[in-house]
Amino acid sequence: TMAHRISKSKSNAFFVSRDCHPQTIAVVRTRAEPLGWTVKVGDPARDLDPAAVFGALLQYPGTTGALRDDRKIIATLKDKGAVAVMAADPLALTLLTPPGELGADIAIGSMQRFGVPMGYGGPHAAYMAVRDALKRSLPGRIVGLSIDSRGAPAYRLALQTREQHIRREKATSNICTNSGLCALAFTIHMTLLGGTGLGQLARLNHAKARELKTAVEGAGLEVLTPRFFNEIAVRTRGPAAAAVDAALAHGVVAGVPYYRLDPHAGLDDVLLLCATETTTPEDIAALAAALKAA
Repeated sequence: TMAHRISKSKSNAFFVSRDCHPQTIAVVRTRAEPLGWTVKVGDPARDLDPAAVFGALLQYPGTTGALRDDRKIIATLKDKGAVAVMAADPLALTLLTPPGELGADIAIGSMQRFGVPMGYGGPHAAYMAVRDALKRSLPGRIVGLSIDSRGAPAYRLALQTREQHIRREKATSNICTNSGLCALAFTIHMTLLGGTGLGQLARLNHAKARELKTAVEGAGLEVLTPRFFNEIAVRTRGPAAAAVDAALAHGVVAGVPYYRLDPHAGLDDVLLLCATETTTPEDIAALAAALKAA
């Protein structure tokens, strides 16, 4: 709704960073078509003309794992009256500068990482945060703090847009149930870890990724992402798909070839790797040995 209103008062073109996840780009293109938007995908540093778009979507960290400081790009967008949107990893944000401090107007992202299983693609939970000036365009509801009849603090629904109050015995849809279960799962996960635990989890992810980078470089491969959280892009000696197949012959699942995410980028020799808190030194050593053999 907010994007549609802005686009009517400006250009109908929307820019999407090439480093956004491919499923995100696909959803934007699908939603843009009936609205009459033109979606431009490219490198924000080279291909973005802030005066020619009503908004731009940036990924943080990118799908290659790369971390970029987009402060200047965001400032230029806002100077031209365009909206800056950032799709950000919530775990990485426990260590990184948050989108709001970078100047973004809207921050979005998946909460699947926090206590929600992959579930063969879903259902997953998500978050969306906006600046105060845009909050009344948010779908859903805003909960405010009020005072009850006894003078005690009480929460109330201060804003409800498109809200449906369905009695459980009358409900015919399980959509609300699925979203409620996801919200409960990641809320429990975050509550048990707390702010300190989430920070420790993020630092552990990054430490494992640094170990992975060192091991991969030791195997003679070039790491293409100097600044990263827990994902890196590696240049293989030949086609990345062949390296994956060769590693699989050694019993190791060796990441995702980048061309499968972006077939038009011409990066057939780039492999995407990730390390998490569950990655062991043995896992890293086996991967490095398999890639070296490949």
